[in-house]
Amino acid sequence: MSSFDSRAATWDSPERADRAIAVASAIRAAVPVNRATRALEFGAGTGLLGMALAPHVGSLVLADASTGMLEVAAGKLADAGLDHV
Repeated sequence: MSSFDSRAATWDSPERADRAIAVASAIRAAVPVNRATRALEFGAGTGLLGMALAPHVGSLVLADASTGMLEVAAGKLADAGLDHV
């Protein structure tokens, strides 16, 4: 088990969430994204950035080397009903 696996359940903090929203906003300002956009986020962790971008893209793949992080991300995506991620 990697250290990220063991920290995944408590990874999301207000600071990390705020940073993800700011980065998603900067990406959307610099890159034209729309519902036809297909994106890949490598190193997605718990999906904070992906969740912020998801409403603006057509499909999104989240990838991470940490199984624990991806399990947390999958739970959040299921709760949010984001079936295109």
